[in-house]
Formats: sequence, C-alpha cells, structure tokens
Amino acid sequence: MSLLPDAVVAPVLAGQVAISVVATQSTSVALPAKLTPYNVLTVINTGTKDAFFLQGDQNVAALTTSLLIPAGAKLSFAAVGTYVAAIAGGTDTTRLVIYQGNGPV
Repeated sequence: MSLLPDAVVAPVLAGQVAISVVATQSTSVALPAKLTPYNVLTVINTGTKDAFFLQGDQNVAALTTSLLIPAGAKLSFAAVGTYVAAIAGGTDTTRLVIYQGNGPV
C-alpha cells in the first residue's frame, strides 16, 4: 500500500467549437470528434447573457426551455449527440465555447 496519492491524469481534449448565440433562432454546430472515447462536453458561456443548450443530431434545435447555461457558467456533462444547438432568450446574444474530450476540462 502506497502513501502517495494516485497520479492525476488530465483529460484528453479532442477539440472545441464555438457558437455565436442569438435570440429567436437556434444555431447548431457539429461536435469536432467521435463520441467514443470523447464522450464529455464542457460548455462555457463566455458572454454576459444566458443561453439555452441542447444536444442531438444534425436537425437539433434548441428552445428557451432547453438546458440553461447561465452567463459566465462552465458546465460539464456526457455527450449524447453529434451536434449541439443553442439559443438566447429575449433579444440577447452571447457566445458558447464547447470542449469535447474524455473528461471535463
């Protein structure tokens, strides 16, 4: 039994995409890599307005009832689709940066 802590292994980053999010129209983009083994997304809202986010196929469209990504927030979760979409509420605009890897960024 070792008294040393286990080594910390940094996640492997497969790529990133960004979405300029606007109100009234969902914007979608393909993820940069295959889901296996890159099955974790880290989404960062780099803007000052909230965004709504959804995963799916090439036809995915986010709604204002989709997952809320608050302004300035960073969320990580399992990737379940090959495309992501986002929309802003009201007349707002913001920007999401999405990292795809084998663990949270």
